[in-house]
Amino acid sequence: MILTQSNFPRLWLLFQQLIGGSKDKQALALSRYMGQQNILEIGCSVGNIADAFRSLPSISYTGIDIDGNAIAAAQRRFFGTTFRFLEESVEKHAQSGSRYDYILVAGMLHHVDDVTAIEILCKTRLLSMQGGTILIYDPDTPTLSDPSYMHLFYKLEQGKFMRSHTESEALIQRAGLHIRDKRLVPIRPGLPGFPSVARFVCFDTAWNTL
Repeated sequence: MILTQSNFPRLWLLFQQLIGGSKDKQALALSRYMGQQNILEIGCSVGNIADAFRSLPSISYTGIDIDGNAIAAAQRRFFGTTFRFLEESVEKHAQSGSRYDYILVAGMLHHVDDVTAIEILCKTRLLSMQGGTILIYDPDTPTLSDPSYMHLFYKLEQGKFMRSHTESEALIQRAGLHIRDKRLVPIRPGLPGFPSVARFVCFDTAWNTL
């Protein structure tokens, strides 16, 4: 059986910590954080990115995911904290009236097709406060010049809709988001001494630049 966040959430979290580059992904999640108080992560899984925000004082953190098993695991991991994890789609959460000044779409768009990705990003706009930051990052498709172990890692990521950084950029623009900054960032595994296993593209975006 394939190791997934739904089937084996604890093992999947361990894989992310050892091989999947959780530390670098968490650093990306904090790269545009400037003291915002209301944080939303879309596609939060078991809360592996949420760990980056544990030590920040006086924040309100919400993670949403449509995978009930992953959400249950996140709720157990963060029991006793103020963090909340909801089994909800972006569309449903957008209807709640909640608004956030820092939104993460962290490494999840490569699991959905273009139409669904654009729908998610359009609904994300509705959840953003005016001038709020929407940080989007996803794997950048490896090229023929990239090492074989990087291609293997991408297979382990299990994303069926991998995109190049230019394809991801076009997708974000089609959703009506303004791209303020774009970066390509190497992702290293948690095991020391190993080279980068992936390359992520990170977009600092907003729906309103006022």
